[in-house]
Amino acid sequence: MSAQPEAGKVTEGFIRYLEEAGKINLLPEIVKNLSAKVTADHRRVIVTSRLPLNEKQKERINKYVFSKAGAEVEISFETSEEVIGGIKIRIGDELIDLTIKNRLVLLGETLVGKIK
Repeated sequence: MSAQPEAGKVTEGFIRYLEEAGKINLLPEIVKNLSAKVTADHRRVIVTSRLPLNEKQKERINKYVFSKAGAEVEISFETSEEVIGGIKIRIGDELIDLTIKNRLVLLGETLVGKIK
């Protein structure tokens, strides 16, 4: 018996639908398109800060993101009044939260954990 992972119910249902509709031959193209979409999503990066970043700061972030993503990515720099200080970096569906608010939350959780 092979140790292959089981497909989820949604995946099984989708494949069954393609078979019943006589469209199973479209599966490779569907997989290719979904893979391209996932890749494209991971090549989009949004950096959010309180104030606009200067060119030196942007370059440091570009280098960091490149080392994390392993490829050239499209980076958008945004500002938000919700960010008190620090930055948030969103790479696809991953969030790297380096804001002061998040650091205070983590510090509070650490202190509560030590008190218990």
